Amino acid sequence: MLESLKEAAKNFCIHQIGASCEIKDAPTNKRTLIAYIDVQTQDQKRYRVI
Repeated sequence: MLESLKEAAKNFCIHQIGASCEIKDAPTNKRTLIAYIDVQTQDQKRYRVI
């Protein structure tokens, strides 16, 4: 599921914000945007990823 979330975040940056993005493991000193996505698993459990 983490790969799906990474792809969703990347698509959000490209299609909604209009900017390219690069996923890094280390924190950055640049501006931070906080968003969330609600996901539902195949067994009908729901989670909010922030």
